[in-house]
Amino acid sequence: GDPPFGNEPHHQRHRPPANHKGGVGKSSIAIQLSLSLASFSSVLAVDLDPQANFSSSICSSLPPHGVFELLINHSSLSSLSLNCRKGLDLIAASPLLNAADELLAPIPDSVCSLRRALEGANYDFVIIDTPPHLRSLALNALVASDLVLIPALPDVFSSNGLVELSRAIELVRSSLNPSLKVDGIVLNRFKQTR
Repeated sequence: GDPPFGNEPHHQRHRPPANHKGGVGKSSIAIQLSLSLASFSSVLAVDLDPQANFSSSICSSLPPHGVFELLINHSSLSSLSLNCRKGLDLIAASPLLNAADELLAPIPDSVCSLRRALEGANYDFVIIDTPPHLRSLALNALVASDLVLIPALPDVFSSNGLVELSRAIELVRSSLNPSLKVDGIVLNRFKQTR
């Protein structure tokens, strides 16, 4: 099908590792995926998690407000992207994202803020790291993406998170982003002896 944004190359993929539970490996998978893809293509990494573990892991010096400026103050993508290494640019997270729900609420169609900000982005891949909750930032990632990779642990709490995430994906697919697809589930910390 057509890419979700007008000027993107057809092969561009927006992938947020997502799950409604923390500690399942979202940031670790996003880091490894970004670094691997950057070895042969152009990648924009977008960190939506206020903890900024993804950002600090791939870049040594970070701008103070990155994604916050992009979503709340509508700063341009080019003014905020930081080149971390060959093939890999980053829009960094900041603790200010903890207030995103309240600050995005008055913006019309705020759940589409990231999608609008990424329009015309000239990258082969955009990897989006999501926070461990299904509020405005994670929903922005789902609306802006065409593929979702779901990290999970082999436990009951992670399974419950998958159920809630599946509902959110179906809601986003039915109302805001019909091209959204689940690319797969990555099972972390699996031990065959359990």
